[in-house]
Amino acid sequence: KAISRNEEIEVLYERVWGQVGSGTKQLYNFGLNNGYIQALMNSHFRCEPKEILPRTWQKWLFAKYDIDEQKKADGKRNTKKMTLDAVLKAYPNLDLRQNARCKKAHDGIVDSIGIGIYGRENR
Repeated sequence: KAISRNEEIEVLYERVWGQVGSGTKQLYNFGLNNGYIQALMNSHFRCEPKEILPRTWQKWLFAKYDIDEQKKADGKRNTKKMTLDAVLKAYPNLDLRQNARCKKAHDGIVDSIGIGIYGRENR
């Protein structure tokens, strides 16, 4: 659906930080792109994007869809798999691949839908 300039919208985006070992150019580009997105939302849609911590929307999503804790081989929580399971419970027939050639769901698409579900139900 196209968004008109007069339509009231709310934009949530995940608060993320640079990764250890990232180069200065990567961190610069990351910050620059983040700024572009915020400026576009503010100037074009007159909307102030809202940051949300990953643990906030994930905790809510896992509780809503009754997702059991899953671990990776290294013992850390497998939040990517848990988020995928929750999104598939919400939308069981949705194709979450980036394109038809891909074999697995795209993490970015899955996370975006998870954030969208959180935002829609927590206005």
